[in-house]
Amino acid sequence: MVKKKYPQRKAYIKEIAGRRIENLYQLADEQMNSDPVLAQKYATLARNIALRMNVKIPERYSKRICIHCKQLLRPGINCRVRIRSKPTPHVAIFCKNCRKFMRKNLKYKKVTGNVTKENPFHEGKN
Repeated sequence: MVKKKYPQRKAYIKEIAGRRIENLYQLADEQMNSDPVLAQKYATLARNIALRMNVKIPERYSKRICIHCKQLLRPGINCRVRIRSKPTPHVAIFCKNCRKFMRKNLKYKKVTGNVTKENPFHEGKN
């Protein structure tokens, strides 16, 4: 008997992994104030799933992870956020765990002649 191949299975597994990553980051956000160690475990587990299944972490969560020490960042708790204008407008994020800076450039959108900035820590859909 010949084995059947299921091309939809790979897409289905990636979809499940994406949902699991989303749920783990939501749990990490809820636990950040009460139990930061558990929140970090959730974030690490989500990152490991993304690496193993070759799934991209959603941008709204990847922007809140330190690129140096991979810690989950929460403004005011374990990182400091400043808006800088030179050389180009950007948000300077200082991680208090590894004591290193990250820069997130601000994108400008023209809205009826006014210039608006996008916030990298925005909770909505990006």
